[in-house]
Amino acid sequence: MRLHSVLSIVILALSHLAWSAEPTTTTSDPQSNIVLAAHLGPYPVSIYEYEVKTLRPDPLAPTAQLRRLMITVYRPFLDNLTCPLEHQSRVPYAPPIVVAAVLNLLALDISSSNASSFLAPVQLVNCSRTIPSSSPSGPLLLFSHGYGGTHHFYASTLQAAASSGYTVVAIDHTYEAAAVVFPDGSVAYTSAANNAYDDSGLDGQNFLQAIRIADTVSVLDAIERGDVPGLGRYSNDSSSGGSSNGSSADSSPNSTSNSSSSKPLRAVMYGHSFGGSTAANVAASDARVLAAANIDGPFYAPVANGTVRKPLLLMASSPQDVATDWPAFYPTHVRGWKTWVRPNDTVHYSYTDLPLLVDLLDLRGAVVPEELTGTVDGRRLQEIVWRYTLQFFAYVLKGVTPDLLDGPSAEFPDVEFVGHAEAVTGQ
Repeated sequence: MRLHSVLSIVILALSHLAWSAEPTTTTSDPQSNIVLAAHLGPYPVSIYEYEVKTLRPDPLAPTAQLRRLMITVYRPFLDNLTCPLEHQSRVPYAPPIVVAAVLNLLALDISSSNASSFLAPVQLVNCSRTIPSSSPSGPLLLFSHGYGGTHHFYASTLQAAASSGYTVVAIDHTYEAAAVVFPDGSVAYTSAANNAYDDSGLDGQNFLQAIRIADTVSVLDAIERGDVPGLGRYSNDSSSGGSSNGSSADSSPNSTSNSSSSKPLRAVMYGHSFGGSTAANVAASDARVLAAANIDGPFYAPVANGTVRKPLLLMASSPQDVATDWPAFYPTHVRGWKTWVRPNDTVHYSYTDLPLLVDLLDLRGAVVPEELTGTVDGRRLQEIVWRYTLQFFAYVLKGVTPDLLDGPSAEFPDVEFVGHAEAVTGQ
């Protein structure tokens, strides 16, 4: 699985982008800054990070320590459709240290200063105004990145959902990701223990999946306690089925509720590749997660040997050469509401930001081979992922009829509709 790391492939391709570009401008020149268009909905979005500290021993850490996680919140301002000019800012697409770490893992012959500048021109729009205490946070989504990846390389997907009125909490899985940067300045790189589990085969990969499931439960617990700023406070509903798993968030001055109201925590989880399996596993085991969307990811235990009874959206690549277990898994293991779609001309890594970036820079094919991007247009795939997942979220969290998800669509003739079925009852 390590050789197919999503982040490694994306960074390798983006390094080719950087090497091919003419050095006519510098990143200090405003003209050299490139904004990734990701706000497909009407709402401004605030992007901020939070550290979740747990009481779980970390089996992937190089030394004995408790597991720490970084989450990034994409939080819409539902009380205003505009962000005041003085609060509009641009933030880097990805931290340079994350980019440099992946290049180091790939053993590319390039200096760290150049590595750090590869993605410097690419930026995201951020609304940095203070979140009013009365501002609702919107329905909750959780996101899990592909193996060896980072949430940064799905920014267009995450911001599109947030700008449509959903609060998205993206999890970076420490010591599996190439680099996770913590507020104290420490950096957790991919560990030898992680690589050893991966190299050991399916049992080790299932163990890594179990760590991801526990990570997500720790994040859900922190959100439920009201520790994560801007998300409000949730009641500890006894029917949630969640387990604290020993997690304990940092009791910093920022760990305050954004709202005095209390409601049961209910969310939908989605992810790409290894993260798609993570989403399905969490939905199958934790009642706080009502449904899952798996974007082109094979299923790992325990759900690979079990049953999913909650709504499940499957979005595959075409040809479907990674999630090859779906034809057997779909009819026998998924007993809840289910839909399987397959956008044309996609490959596994089409679901990262790579197609958007190469189209934005007009470097598809000649510099970045199409076996990494597919031939699908980046903006078109962005719209497909946004529209189909948005309908799924609205169906689960708002009860909206998902007309795109029960059959082929004339609006999207470039999306193959593989199958749909309602929940199996009485079993």
